[in-house]
Amino acid sequence: DLGRATDIARQLITRFGMSTELGQAVLERQQASYLGESLLRQERKDYSEQTAREIDLGIRGLLEDAYARARTLLEQRRADLDTGARLLLAKETITPEEFPALLPVAKDPATYNLVDAAK
Repeated sequence: DLGRATDIARQLITRFGMSTELGQAVLERQQASYLGESLLRQERKDYSEQTAREIDLGIRGLLEDAYARARTLLEQRRADLDTGARLLLAKETITPEEFPALLPVAKDPATYNLVDAAK
């Protein structure tokens, strides 16, 4: 979802230094409070309003790039999507053998790990 994508983009820029404009710097650190890390998290921000603006622009750029790549992929695979939709309307469950577009995904065990990690 968009909230999760935004959180990941923010972490890429502020915690992992993956911004060409801001350089390789950690701009935010998570701090656990006395209530426990899972109950309350506070972000420590040691940067100016200008840097905050650069962070926001970087997040927007990452999200726009990801959206464009996803849209391009979906457009390139439109025929497969339509075929899969027709199969799913006819049957509620399909296997990779019934829908050849799934075969490369089904044969790659790393794909399952990526899908599980995204949940």
